[in-house]
Amino acid sequence: MRYLLAVLAIVFLPSAAAAQERITMADYVALCLALWDGAPDISARASELGLVDSTGGTSGASITIEKSTMRLFKSSSGNVSAISTVMEEGRQSWCDVNVPVALDKADLDVLAKTLDLDGQVVTLGQATIGSWRVRKRRPPVLVRTILGRAATTVVLVRYEPSVTAAAAKPQKAAH
Repeated sequence: MRYLLAVLAIVFLPSAAAAQERITMADYVALCLALWDGAPDISARASELGLVDSTGGTSGASITIEKSTMRLFKSSSGNVSAISTVMEEGRQSWCDVNVPVALDKADLDVLAKTLDLDGQVVTLGQATIGSWRVRKRRPPVLVRTILGRAATTVVLVRYEPSVTAAAAKPQKAAH
């Protein structure tokens, strides 16, 4: 199922190689969080980033395939895809941001400070990778960035256990 969704994202989200002066990755992350939270101003936020809702004919449309729902946004300066999958014990949500701009470690440090992230940035050869958790966010949101020579990828992941699954979880006895 995830492979099918990935193929659909590739088909609907062709990356453009247009360069951009500076981008604010925190704005892209905020868009992802707003998508997950069901914020009413998604179209306005996406428009501020130059993104167009490419999921369907109307703004706010989504594609649902079995247990997964997808929202897609694209532009010459970046693409955002948000996918939520309902599982037996909860919901997994992820949001991928792909921008054809090479950022550097200093940009990731600004992102970490702006969003109050807990984690680190590691440089491995040509790649710089950031891995964090958003503080004070429940359920927890994990953020990973990968900086390449000509592109940046940000992936956010959140898992929300269902109320029934959380209630059914056996409690440890206090000693």
